[in-house]
Amino acid sequence: MKSNKTQWVSLLALAVVLLPLLGKVVAVAMGSACFGWPSLNYHIGYETGFGGRKLIGTLCHLFLPDYVEATHIRVLVIAANALLMVLLVWLFSRVVRTKASAMMTLLYFVGPFSLLAWFDTGMSVIFMETYQLVLLVAWLLAYLRWHGRGGFYAFTLVLCVVCGLIHHTFCCTLMSLVAALLIYDLWDQGRFSWCRLAWTAAIGVAMGMLLGSIWLFSRMNLPQEELSARLAATVAPNAYEADPYVLEVLYYQSNSGNRDASLEVLTRHRLPELVLSLLLLLPLLAVLYWPWMRAARRAESHAWRYRLAYLAITLLTLPIFFMATDYGRWFVCWFFGLVMLTLVALARRDTLVTEAEDALYAYFRSHWWMALLLVIYLLGLHALSFEGLKEAVNIRQFLL
Repeated sequence: MKSNKTQWVSLLALAVVLLPLLGKVVAVAMGSACFGWPSLNYHIGYETGFGGRKLIGTLCHLFLPDYVEATHIRVLVIAANALLMVLLVWLFSRVVRTKASAMMTLLYFVGPFSLLAWFDTGMSVIFMETYQLVLLVAWLLAYLRWHGRGGFYAFTLVLCVVCGLIHHTFCCTLMSLVAALLIYDLWDQGRFSWCRLAWTAAIGVAMGMLLGSIWLFSRMNLPQEELSARLAATVAPNAYEADPYVLEVLYYQSNSGNRDASLEVLTRHRLPELVLSLLLLLPLLAVLYWPWMRAARRAESHAWRYRLAYLAITLLTLPIFFMATDYGRWFVCWFFGLVMLTLVALARRDTLVTEAEDALYAYFRSHWWMALLLVIYLLGLHALSFEGLKEAVNIRQFLL
């Protein structure tokens, strides 16, 4: 009964918080002049050639009218955000069942890069991760019920390919959570499963080939001037970014050239900010990683089940910080992966993770002032939209 009370209180609190954020999303979407650079993703599909960022455009061509106005994009964006919020409430109703899991959820949400910040900063209106998150949350709901089955692995492969075609950065962001849970599932009731390893390896190879193909073989089959003219004739001026430079960077420049173009910003601004961000976020990172590190130490015969899970989250996500400058997006994906990895393990009643989380909850309960200080500290950190952690940016600007 106590766990049910905790569950319903947590869900009510989440719904109360999300409702005004939906209003914020609507206000941002209605006020957006053209939704920024990613607005081109709604209008450029595979008819222009193979490459990244083109699946949404292909789908939009099937359902949107011949002349696309900003209203069409606004409806799509608002609907995706509303659906994501509904799915999140459903997901947290499945994974938040104890006071320990409620504590972990609270600390995540007061942090600067929770999904609350994703909605509040307007990033959810602009970037393609919103669509990936809708699919990933649906996948997590399916995982809780059907994990380990052959059909579920086939479903996972299809979903990952779709997310990768929406935007190839998926392979270094939200894909890390999928990989961590698949690795976690390699041990079935304490025994290693070679069949599950084969499925996991197949998914990993397929996604690696997809990323490699997008990176090496992206192409455009029509001149940039012709594409610009086509967009001007079929899309309202306030429904896309009409700057030719943006077209060049996102679609005509090679992926390696795109990365090289941002190299100066990365080395002079973002990488110093990454170091500062990690230092400032260390208390929250410690809370999120600690249950898995403790579980790995206490596991007798399958410590690597826990070790590889949190290493997958880390090692698959960190490279994107050295490749692209949108740190706010990468941090949101990283922290979502970390908290969901723990909450899913708790929902599956993993003994070692549950013991670790219960011990953490007991510590904060007996040292309530430390819990209060941590919450106050996290509330003092802020996401600066896609740029990253506001306080890290401020310190970097002051020092450098």
